[in-house]
Amino acid sequence: MLAKIIIMKIIRRKTLILAASALLFLWLFIPRYSSKWNIAVDEEMLEGKREYLKNSVAAPGRPSPNILIILADDLSRNDLTIYDKVNGIDTPHIAALAEDGVVFGQALASSPICAPSRAGMLTGRVQNRSGFDSQPMQIYPLFPAYYYAAEIFLDTDEMSQTSFGTYPFPGEMKKQGVPHSEVLLPEILGEAGYGTALIGKWHLGYGAEQYPTMRGFDHFFGFLEAFSYPDDPGKEDVVSYRHDLFWEKHIWSRKRKGPSAIECNGTVIQEDRHLTDAFTEESIDFIDRHLASDPGSPFFLYASYNAPHTPFIELRRYYDRFPDIIDDNRRIYSAMISHLDEGIGRLIEDLKDKGIYDETLIVFSSDNGGASYTEATENGGLAGGKMSQFEGGLEIPLIIKWPAVMEQTGTYEPVVSLMDVYPTVLGALGIPTPQDRILDSVDLLPYVGGEKDGEPHGSLFWKSDYNLTLRKGPWKLMVNTDRGSARLYNLDRDRGEYHDLSAEEPELMGTMMEELNAKAGECLPPLWPRVMDFEIEVHGKKYKFAT
Repeated sequence: MLAKIIIMKIIRRKTLILAASALLFLWLFIPRYSSKWNIAVDEEMLEGKREYLKNSVAAPGRPSPNILIILADDLSRNDLTIYDKVNGIDTPHIAALAEDGVVFGQALASSPICAPSRAGMLTGRVQNRSGFDSQPMQIYPLFPAYYYAAEIFLDTDEMSQTSFGTYPFPGEMKKQGVPHSEVLLPEILGEAGYGTALIGKWHLGYGAEQYPTMRGFDHFFGFLEAFSYPDDPGKEDVVSYRHDLFWEKHIWSRKRKGPSAIECNGTVIQEDRHLTDAFTEESIDFIDRHLASDPGSPFFLYASYNAPHTPFIELRRYYDRFPDIIDDNRRIYSAMISHLDEGIGRLIEDLKDKGIYDETLIVFSSDNGGASYTEATENGGLAGGKMSQFEGGLEIPLIIKWPAVMEQTGTYEPVVSLMDVYPTVLGALGIPTPQDRILDSVDLLPYVGGEKDGEPHGSLFWKSDYNLTLRKGPWKLMVNTDRGSARLYNLDRDRGEYHDLSAEEPELMGTMMEELNAKAGECLPPLWPRVMDFEIEVHGKKYKFAT
């Protein structure tokens, strides 16, 4: 009898252990999907977009300029001699473009991160208004075992995982990107009779409904991801530099696979050219084809180079231009910028050879400030860099060259935004902007041309989850709601953001905080969760930013 009781107790104990083990297994390995992250269409805004494109957009009545937007990737303004004559890299072709156009002395991105900034440029709106807070995602730590294993075993350097939570269903991940209710610049220009093309980096969504040819572009050649191999690092005439950082190891591992693959209108292709050359030559080919097939209509070309984004891979002949730079990291970075400059020169020379340079509105810029974590750039001594809302992450180069009939040249110093490209292009064409939604951008033509006085922007604001920033004149308020901190800077007197004046300006702090909170309240919640935060050291202190 006693033996029977003992056996029964053992069985019960084993059953309890098995049940507990099963529950633990389920807790550790069942994905945490949630309908919270289902992306719904704003039907009212979508209908407003349809009405706008149908009734407000038409081919411009006067001769229409071609539109060329050239966007560099992670290029610091101070890496160019037009902004920093002492430490900048010699870029004669960008400098020549600057001589023909307007150089903006205080141009700011709408985000210090690639994808949100590009979304702001193509919509003319702070991207957070539509819930585009962070990069579209491909990988989530869907179950706790994955998350905690990463916490325990992975050294993520300056990155850290966000708190474990819930994640989108796979079908919803494919919807991530600029919502279809937003009116993208290529959609407007296509409706106005322009031939449209994106050559280069997209990074505004991976799913079929977010593919560039579904978002207003007639032609796409490039890659969907944030990065791709510029070239095969194993070639004899190629040099490279690998950064010993967690996320850079991931970038190198992706090569040209998946969304980093080179595609042409939905078909993955084998591309043997260095991407800077490939993007230049494909841009020229698009212009050739457009002029041959429809010589009476203008074109919109978005030449979205991936230089000088990591991975640092460059042709040796550009590397050899900088024998005096001892540090290989900085030397390859300089070579990438020199190669980019040469590509831009080839593209502009082609416009001149075709006799259409004076008929083309050209924008040159970068999506955000330099990636200071590579230690290849110092952003001219500005605080922080990419991924931070310090000036090193937000200040960008910006040149706009208008056609010959608009002869503005020189330097324009008031604060402007990369978002301003949107209404400025439409203003040049006489196309009204959408009136059913708030735009955070302004047409720069009247200001640069002297028709309007004063500053184009009363204020600008930035948001990335718990990081909020407001710029108003020389004053800049930075708030971290996660840590309960706020800092106030006067950038006219302190461009390096050394001195927090919040304690000295309580009344101004209150006024700016009220405006910042009001603007943040106009934004939608994020449409998808992010997975990483970034910590950066500035002036001896560590600051955290949502990415």
